[in-house]
Parts: sequence; C-alpha cells; structure tokens
Amino acid sequence: MRFRFVPLAGLALALSLAPAMAQPAPLERNVKAQSGRDVRVGVFAAIRSDCSSGPLPTVRLKDKPANGTIVVRQGKLRATNLPQCLAAEVPAFVAIYRSSPDFAGTDQLTLEIVAANGRIQLQRIQVTVEKPPVGQSL
Repeated sequence: MRFRFVPLAGLALALSLAPAMAQPAPLERNVKAQSGRDVRVGVFAAIRSDCSSGPLPTVRLKDKPANGTIVVRQGKLRATNLPQCLAAEVPAFVAIYRSSPDFAGTDQLTLEIVAANGRIQLQRIQVTVEKPPVGQSL
C-alpha cells in the first residue's frame, strides 16, 4: 500500500495515493507554546482510500530540541471533511513538546516520519516559546 503525507492544520496524515519517492526537502512548520506547558506539534496517522485505518507510521526524533523535551503518545484521530472521508476515526501518534520551565525563545526539532511503504518525510518544527502572562501560574 502506498501513502502520502498531507499536512492538515498541524497534522500529518498518511493517505494511500502517491508512490514512494526520494526524500524531499523537510516540511517546515512553526508552533507557539508557553514555557513549561505541553503543546501538540504533530499528529500522525494512516487513512486508506476506503476510510479505514492503515498501519501507523514510525515516528523518529532526528534532531532533539535544545531547550525542551518531545514525547510521542498513542491516541485517536477524528478526521472530518477529508475529500474521500467525511468522517473517520483512526489510531494515531501524537507528538508533544514541552520547554524547560523558565525557557523563553525559539527551539527547534526535527521528526522523521516513515510510512509502512518506506516513504520518509522530515518535519522541521520551530517552536516559539513565551512565558505565561503575568498572574498565571504553571
């Protein structure tokens, strides 16, 4: 089965449409976060053309963030209004970033997503971390 990664509002969704090809340039994304708080930086799933779930991609950390941590958890993706699937719920991996407690500034990480067919997509994610507004505790 062949898959294609399509960014969708911060999501990478593997669809069975395109053949495996040479690795393209990394997908660049920007995310805003508050210092010391979790923020979702990616959701990765596979949806077949018949709207059923495909095999989950492998998610690897290629370049770790200098001022925070990244974890990947398993969850579910509810996708609505995709061209071929008006509603689907499939298993997914969710990548979550958390900065060091007192860090404010820009951090960067790179994820490698490998589809079941071997196709690789790199996602370079720049995280802009701000301190919480005055008066709000962590």
